[in-house]
Amino acid sequence: MTRTFRLLLIWVFASAIAFAMQLNWMSATYAPDGFVPVGNDAFYHARRIIDTARDPGAFYEFDPHIHAPEGSLLTWPWGYDFAMGMLLRAGTGLGMAADPMEFLAYVPPFAVLVTIALTLVIGVTLGLSYWGCMLLALCVALSPLTQGMHSIGSIDHHYAEYLAILAFVAAALRWMKQPGSSVNAAVTAIVLGTAPAIHNGLFALQVPLLAAVGVCWLRGDRLPADTVVVFGLTLVAATLAILLPSLPFRLGMSEFYLLSWFHLYVASCTAIAMGFFAHYAVSTRSVLRLLALAALLSTPLLHDLVLAGSFVGKEADALQNIQEARSVLNLYQERGFFGVSYIYSSLIFLVPIIWLGCLYALSRVRERRYVLLCVLAALTIPLMLAQFRFQYYGSLGLYLPLIVLADRPTLANRRRLAMIVTSALICVAYYPAVRHGLAGGLPLGNDVYYPMTRQIMPALAEQCARDPGIVLARNNEGHFIRYHTACSVISNNFLLTEQHFDAVRRGRRLFQMSPGQLLKSGLPIKYVLVRSRGAILIKSDGSIGIVPMSDAITVSDPLEDALLWGDPRKVPSRFTLIQEVKVAGGDYQYARLWKIEDQ
Repeated sequence: MTRTFRLLLIWVFASAIAFAMQLNWMSATYAPDGFVPVGNDAFYHARRIIDTARDPGAFYEFDPHIHAPEGSLLTWPWGYDFAMGMLLRAGTGLGMAADPMEFLAYVPPFAVLVTIALTLVIGVTLGLSYWGCMLLALCVALSPLTQGMHSIGSIDHHYAEYLAILAFVAAALRWMKQPGSSVNAAVTAIVLGTAPAIHNGLFALQVPLLAAVGVCWLRGDRLPADTVVVFGLTLVAATLAILLPSLPFRLGMSEFYLLSWFHLYVASCTAIAMGFFAHYAVSTRSVLRLLALAALLSTPLLHDLVLAGSFVGKEADALQNIQEARSVLNLYQERGFFGVSYIYSSLIFLVPIIWLGCLYALSRVRERRYVLLCVLAALTIPLMLAQFRFQYYGSLGLYLPLIVLADRPTLANRRRLAMIVTSALICVAYYPAVRHGLAGGLPLGNDVYYPMTRQIMPALAEQCARDPGIVLARNNEGHFIRYHTACSVISNNFLLTEQHFDAVRRGRRLFQMSPGQLLKSGLPIKYVLVRSRGAILIKSDGSIGIVPMSDAITVSDPLEDALLWGDPRKVPSRFTLIQEVKVAGGDYQYARLWKIEDQ
């Protein structure tokens, strides 16, 4: 049996397990009337992808229907949604699915096959045994983080980001293993250069490579200059290729949260720094030159770094209820040991030891592959701990360093024992998460309120089709409304730029008005959607209902007090009640939709 065939068997086995795991989220995407996106942001991706599939020429990077009335440039770059739109167009054209969302729902689970393949490339490049490769592949296949990204219906861009990160690690490790290969250098550059087309933040992948090459340089180990030249030129060319279709780039903008000139500048800085490492031997003078060069090149970036920190710092309250922005510590305080284990696996509690171990190993290892692995873990594990949204950067650090350590040939006779102990440790650490992941039973849309909220969407969609306008609703409903209707929204869960936070603050101010004050404000609002916030959603006998909290009726916002809990007959005459959604039994209203008639 050849080595390739054995690895193929491992890929088939691990991929089958991974694919089966992703289907456990079926309850979150399937409804009798059709499939729905899973996750709040996925609703907006679905809207943009489906619009693109219908008319590729009308692909938009500025959306006039969000952050109304002014509209907004989209902070998500063009690459992922446009590629998914073309894939959907091809799939529906071949008759693979009548429902566009049904086709899209199955893309993430099938993409996990690529994830497992890239994982095996990483394992082989690091010299893992068949046992080590199998263990690594199963860690990825059974990880609750993989399930959260690749599950059926989860068409948010996160699984594509994860693929880009795995592709970078695989390509960079191969280059570090064969530093004289211009092909490996070019492939690494192409992955790094094109990754920001999936998400603007993926330019950060250039940092671990620079850091690893810098550590090797300080030790007198330089990459061949000719391959570094190939890398630098290819990186700049690949970055420019994805920037040309980008509207912010064509408008001359330079912002870290938009695919813009910022990314070309960062790629150019990376190429220059890599060239420095290749052409100058380490010495006191060259180190001083490097520090001066770093200070010079980083000066134009200081504005973006300060801007990023100020947005999140000033508006932490707007992010506190969004899981993507929660730290591991926040999640532990809220959910406890098993709650965090269900999200990350219990290996998350070994992360401090793993991180310190990688720092120690970095001081000892000399081979470039292992330097890159240690640097990658040292830089990305803190990101994963800081915010859930960065878990796809640091998730490899949960198990890859352990497997590499246990599988090292230098352990000689202790290698088998080390692999047995490591395998047993991973099995114990994974058991709670895997058992929880197999349970399924997630609410539709993976949002406990969405199954009730969607009941009012057909009425809103019908109204918007006849008379489109701006809908006043909470930011959590923004993407739902944009997916289901042709109307515009004031705010949504895009929370990155000052405009985004201004939109959330504007919505809060409007909810602090009475219905009469809203009419006198002169704002061009045509519809108002109010829903219960002070209630608990429960499941009983397979049904979903709401049990009011003791103070559920006492909502602090005057607009909700009047339009949701108040007597409809006492609302100003310009407000017309379009539909009301009540909880089973009819004694408790969940949501109301109002239309503001013209004078």
